Amino acid sequence: MTLGGCNSIDKTVDINTVMLDSLTNTYLFKDNQKKITGTIIKDVTILEEPVTRKFKVKDGVVKQLLDYNKENKLVGECILENGKIEGKYKAYYPTGKIKSTFNLKNGKVDGFLQLIDWNENIIAEMNFKNGVFHGLAKFFERGLQTQEILYDEGKEIKSYKFDNSGNKIIPVYECLELIEYKTGYYEYVDYNKGKRL
Repeated sequence: MTLGGCNSIDKTVDINTVMLDSLTNTYLFKDNQKKITGTIIKDVTILEEPVTRKFKVKDGVVKQLLDYNKENKLVGECILENGKIEGKYKAYYPTGKIKSTFNLKNGKVDGFLQLIDWNENIIAEMNFKNGVFHGLAKFFERGLQTQEILYDEGKEIKSYKFDNSGNKIIPVYECLELIEYKTGYYEYVDYNKGKRL
């Protein structure tokens, strides 16, 4: 969605002249406290990539944000509700193909994120909470899963690699079960096949 009709929303506003009223969540000019209508430009990082972010503001409320790479190609956009940096964010490759779609909450990635390569193959599926990895993250190559990592609020808990056929490789220590505590004997259980060896 492109905001049009009024050219003043496209007029650049110097970020040094702007303040955000946290009570009303509106952008105001610092000197006269009037609501801004225009475009505020700020450098930020999204998915570990530096971008130039343009906030399209009307009557003090951010309506849309647009992210551009250093070559000034659109790499992301989000239509905002109630002026908060929340909503569905679409990330693009410089060619215009979708790279990812995910939710922003308080300006941070929150929830499920799927990353697509140039050929529209899934290369990663991740979960975020307040901008950090949380839950299961899966990574793929050529349609097969190659890795799986479990996170708890940014901290890696457990990870697995996968073989060339897409089967999870479980470390031997996870396959051993203590069958008699007194003697310390172990039994090997193949969880991939569900058979006792």
